[in-house]
Amino acid sequence: MFFSWDHMRTPYLFRAVISADDGKVKRFDTLFILEPYERTAGYQMAFGSIDSKEFFIRADNQTGCYAVIAYDGFASETNMRIEYAHYNAQHVELGHGFLTQNDDHFKYLKYLDAEVDADKHMYILSYGYNTRSSGGKESSLMFSSFENGKLSTYEMNNDDDFSEAKAYLKLNKKHKSLDFLFLAKDKKHSRGSTKRYSAGMISIQPDNGQVLYATGIDLSCIETYRSANYPGSKDFVAMIDNIYINDDGSVSLLLEEQATTTQTVGTVSSSYATLGDIGIINLDAAGATTNCYSFRKSHDHVNAKNTVDESFFGYCYVPAQNGSYLLYNDNSENFEKDKDPVSLTRTTQSQTALHILKGSTPEKQYLFGAPEDKSNHKFAFVKRSDYNRSVNKYVVMMIKEKNGAKETQLAWITL
Repeated sequence: MFFSWDHMRTPYLFRAVISADDGKVKRFDTLFILEPYERTAGYQMAFGSIDSKEFFIRADNQTGCYAVIAYDGFASETNMRIEYAHYNAQHVELGHGFLTQNDDHFKYLKYLDAEVDADKHMYILSYGYNTRSSGGKESSLMFSSFENGKLSTYEMNNDDDFSEAKAYLKLNKKHKSLDFLFLAKDKKHSRGSTKRYSAGMISIQPDNGQVLYATGIDLSCIETYRSANYPGSKDFVAMIDNIYINDDGSVSLLLEEQATTTQTVGTVSSSYATLGDIGIINLDAAGATTNCYSFRKSHDHVNAKNTVDESFFGYCYVPAQNGSYLLYNDNSENFEKDKDPVSLTRTTQSQTALHILKGSTPEKQYLFGAPEDKSNHKFAFVKRSDYNRSVNKYVVMMIKEKNGAKETQLAWITL
């Protein structure tokens, strides 16, 4: 278990190793302590485009090995901004150091993502760049590989601006490559305050950083799907939310509409997050689109004084042995109609939906069976679930609710 703590403006990262037999803490470690924030840090992040201090954990779920990244956007020395540590499944440190450039010609170094391949390799993707005030507008993607105590860094030229990118780096074991998917600012088509973004995929050779291929991702297939299945629906405006590498080496790209609304009454302000429709794009090994889906939903998550667990909202995508599945809690009214979705704001409205992603039209079902009546609700905390591929079992916390009385159970489901 990892958890971070900001104390006296100083970020800490802790690790607790817990026994699976009795739940007792076997060991407790302080992994990282970053330099404290200056008093003006909030202003610098808001108006100076400086990244906050953050910790990232990336794990190889098959082996239990993992990497920890400490990213300090305020570090005065460029080569002190990204600190890494690689651990095996027994929590033994295999390597520890700072990410460095080959010739120190970039003023700024931004962490994008990392990936772990057992106890053999750790990979980090970063973005080095300069500004007009720091030596020009030169920039480059930087791919770093850690193996046997040695760090190797390679530069990969790219026209996109990754200073504001959303990025994912995943190991494709089927094709022995690293797949980098991103949503980045398009330098060629962005002008002034008008920013345009492009989605793309870059396949990287892990041992030498060579780009095997780079391709853009066409998101318009989702609009085509929506026009055919939801005529008259609003435009799909979403962010890349996650990616999955399938057993055959193909890629599934997940997108979700996300927005935050702030309401002010007098001197009191409140905000809520709306999680809207979902899009899924499947790509082959070369990054070409094979098919796509879109699903209508509306989750209004009220932040102020909200007692509903965040894992109740959102969705869960499960690439199982015999196919892929999409799960989310939905308003009960949406199971019986095919129009604009009724918003889900509380548990007493919900049932958990299961979409079986096969063919051109996925099948929608109740995950826990159809309700007996309108007072009966069965829903799940889908963001706190797990899938065991070796036995094809999906486990999730299920809540049964009838006339206000609730019962909590763990559900094991064969997909």
